[in-house]
Amino acid sequence: MLVEKKDIKNKITGKGPWNLIVIDYEKENGIGIYRDIEILEKESPYKFYIFNEEMMIYGVEVEEEKYYLEVIKAEEFINKTSSQMYVDSNEISKVKGNFKGRILKFNRGITKSGIEKIQFTGLEV
Repeated sequence: MLVEKKDIKNKITGKGPWNLIVIDYEKENGIGIYRDIEILEKESPYKFYIFNEEMMIYGVEVEEEKYYLEVIKAEEFINKTSSQMYVDSNEISKVKGNFKGRILKFNRGITKSGIEKIQFTGLEV
């Protein structure tokens, strides 16, 4: 679905807390990892992920201030595996923000529509 940046918060349903990863390849320190989704109002990243255990919203800028969004909910999976990935922010030179964690948690599996997807579910500190 295509939405304007100002309408992204309206697509967030459910309870927090929320995690946010913003990516802007053209900026120095262009990857931001936050626990505050309000940062998205201040930045206009090329790509972002808003997520918690219940759902993930993945957005890609397709026009100025307009984003293609994909919403992935945990309940969509019929077959999933929960995994985690080690993230060393010292080795990722473009990371900024208040990220203190080292583990990115995610679900991977087949959805009810038969498509394999990944849903980020949390950051472990």
